[in-house]
Amino acid sequence: MKIQVLCEKMVCVIMEKSFIEIDQLRNRLGIAQAEMCRAADVSESTISKARSSQRELSPRIRRKLLRALDQIAFARGVTVIGDDRKEGADQ
Repeated sequence: MKIQVLCEKMVCVIMEKSFIEIDQLRNRLGIAQAEMCRAADVSESTISKARSSQRELSPRIRRKLLRALDQIAFARGVTVIGDDRKEGADQ
């Protein structure tokens, strides 16, 4: 499933990712969990509970986290090499 998300002036296509993949992406971007949670409006306890019980987060929460990571990366001018997302606002 692909979800189209507007990120300022560019359009990003976000593939559904697991919580583990989201956490790996967060680490690659050097973004603190607290910063990601604030930007996504998701409680840190939600993330901690998912991590400790090794349960997958809901698709809605995962999308919120991915959007937040994408917005933070965009604001910092960071591009993730090897990510599944594609940029194409001017195309």
